[in-house]
Formats: sequence, structure tokens, C-alpha cells
Amino acid sequence: TPAALAARYRTRMSGRRMLVLLDNASTVEQVRPLLPGSPGCLVLVTSRDGLAELVVRHGARRLELGPLSAEAGFELLRGLIGDRVDADPDSAYDLVRRCGGRPLALRVAAERMTAQRTATIAVTTVARVAAPARVASVFTPDHAWPRVQPVSPAASAGPPPMRSRERPAR
Repeated sequence: TPAALAARYRTRMSGRRMLVLLDNASTVEQVRPLLPGSPGCLVLVTSRDGLAELVVRHGARRLELGPLSAEAGFELLRGLIGDRVDADPDSAYDLVRRCGGRPLALRVAAERMTAQRTATIAVTTVARVAAPARVASVFTPDHAWPRVQPVSPAASAGPPPMRSRERPAR
């Protein structure tokens, strides 16, 4: 049972100094059973949701991270799609801007470009990724793969800061 697994986990953690990373949590109910009872443990939870109950009831500290800078987004794209970034840096920076500096959105764009090996960043940006109605990329609650949701044209100006870094696509 889940309760038995959580108890076994806490027993194994007891007396140990550990760093536990809980990535992309969507609810406090997902996190609570994995909070070790041992004082030597540190838990780092990433989420796109506030999870205020962790702060109120469990003494968590919130650290909100904003979007990547233009330079960091450019470097992320370079790491994902390589030479195409250097071949057209202006389009790469435009893509970073249109994706709002969000790592997940940039990874979705890079995956689309990887699937179309001959497409340039400029063509992909205009045709597939950053058309104003397709800018926002988010995970669906029940799936591990991002989907693109329609948003207003104003979204191309950039979204508000993120609450945490987004989980990389696998």
C-alpha cells in the first residue's frame, strides 16, 4: 500500500543526512508522504504551483525563479540543437524571447527542430513554435509530455516569472 511504502521510506531515511529532490510536484499530497521525519534531511521540491500548504504547515521556504535570461536561453538552445543556433543567432534570440525564457518551451521548440533536421530556426519559429497562438507550453497534469495551449497575442511579449525551473523533456 502507499502508506506502507511511505513508512518504509521514512524508516530507511531515519538517522541519515540526505538531500531529497522531488521534481515537478503538482500537489502537497504528492509531497507529504515523502517528507522525511529525520532532522538531517533537506527536501527540495520543484513545482509550477505555489504549494502554499508546504510553507504554512511544514515550514518550507519558497524560492521563485524567473525565466532564463536571453543569454542563458541562447546557451540552452545551443546545447540542444547545436550549430543551427550559431548559424542564425538573431532567430535564436527571437525564439528565446517568444518562448518567454521558459526552459520547457525552449526544449519543446528544440525537439521540433530536431525532428525537422533541415528546418532553420527562423522557419521553425514562425511556422511552428512561436506563432502568437502557440507560445505557451505547459505539462498536462496527467502526462509527462508538454502540450501547446492557445493564448492571446499579448503572450508573445513574454509570460510572468515562473515559480520554479520546469522539468526537462525526456
